[in-house]
Amino acid sequence: MPRLALTLLAVLHVAFTFLSYGFNVADDAGAEPLLSSTGDLRAIFHSHPDDENSLSFFRWEHYADFFELNFRHFDWLDRPVRMLEIGVLNGGSPYVWHEFFRRVGLRFVGIDIIPACKVAENLDMDIHIEIGSQSDPAFLRRVCERYGPFDIVVDDGSHRTEDILASFEALWPACMANNGVYVVEDLHAMGMFPNQKLNGVDVFGYMAELMYHRSTYQLVAPAADPEPSVTSLQSRAKHILAMHSYDSMVFLHFRESIAAPRTIVRGRKY
Repeated sequence: MPRLALTLLAVLHVAFTFLSYGFNVADDAGAEPLLSSTGDLRAIFHSHPDDENSLSFFRWEHYADFFELNFRHFDWLDRPVRMLEIGVLNGGSPYVWHEFFRRVGLRFVGIDIIPACKVAENLDMDIHIEIGSQSDPAFLRRVCERYGPFDIVVDDGSHRTEDILASFEALWPACMANNGVYVVEDLHAMGMFPNQKLNGVDVFGYMAELMYHRSTYQLVAPAADPEPSVTSLQSRAKHILAMHSYDSMVFLHFRESIAAPRTIVRGRKY
C-alpha cells in the first residue's frame, strides 16, 4: 500500500475516534482517577512535552487508570519491562511509557505499517521500531524471536477484528512472559467500522468464547474430536489468569501454568 494511503488511514483512525467520543480534549489533570488508581499515569500523560519539537502523544485520559491498575505488579520486576506496542502512529507513546516504568526500566518495541514511524526509534533509550503488519504472523514471529517474550503487549493498531485476532493468536501464548498482560484498546471501534465480524465473531464475541473455555476446561470433559477452532481457543484460554474489561479496553493476564481449582469446605452442621 502506498505510503500516502497508509498515512491517510492513520489520520482517518484518529478522526473517527474523535467523532465516536466527541472532541473533548483534556487540557489539565484535574479529573478524579477511576477505581483505586493513584493517578500517577494520568499525570505522566499530561506532563508529556507539548511543543513543536516533541513527538505527539494521543490517548484517552481514562485509559491511564486502567493501565495503572493492571501494570502495578511490574514494579516488583528485577529487570526492565519488555513491552510491545502495536501501532506507533505519532511516536510519543514510548517516551510516556519510559517515564512510567522509570524505576525498573523499559525495553520498548513498537510496530507499525507506516515507515515514517521509525522516527520514534531511540536505541540509546532501548526504543526499537519495526515496520510491518500486525496481521503478518511471520513478521510477528521475527519480532518475538528478536525482542520477546513480552511482559506487556498493547494492541493499538488497526482496531479491526481480523487484525486484532491475528495478532493475538500469533503472540498468545507464544510470545508472552509469565505474569504478562495483553491489552486490546479502543474497542469502541467495533461500532465505528462496518463488517467487524470475522467468521461471524467480533472481538467481544471472541473474548467471551475465551472466558467460556477458561471457566469450563478443567470441569467439562473435552469432546472426543473437537473442532480445530475450539482446540485453538482451549489452548489459549488455559493461560488466562484473569480478564478485566473496561470502557473500550480489555486486559488479559497471562500465566504459563495455572493450578487446578480447589474447593474449601468448612463446617459440618448443615
